[in-house]
Amino acid sequence: MPHVILKGRISLKEIWSDFSPRQDVTGARVQNYMGVYLRSDEGQLLYRCLAVELGVTQTFFLIVDDKGGSYTVKCVNDPHLEKGPVVKDMIVTISKELIARGLVLEKTNITEFDFVTGEESE
Repeated sequence: MPHVILKGRISLKEIWSDFSPRQDVTGARVQNYMGVYLRSDEGQLLYRCLAVELGVTQTFFLIVDDKGGSYTVKCVNDPHLEKGPVVKDMIVTISKELIARGLVLEKTNITEFDFVTGEESE
């Protein structure tokens, strides 16, 4: 399953309160971030997403899970979800937003995560 692990500390409640729905369209590829939900203990964010690629529309959830010093960004386990380039790009987009808030990339299995410099990965 594609995922990104980030280290550091941030406020998930702050991200939740700053969220605005948005849609990114590039040709026939659509990435729609429809909503975000905060778990009552403020330990997880759940993004409601829609992806369109090659004419196939999928709705799914991305989760940001606070592991106490690190955060995992991944899709909620759904055996019917095709985890193609658009879905992976959405995981990367959320991860980049978290990095912009002060987190640091620890590791990922998404080869398309292309902006990591040697300085950030040390």
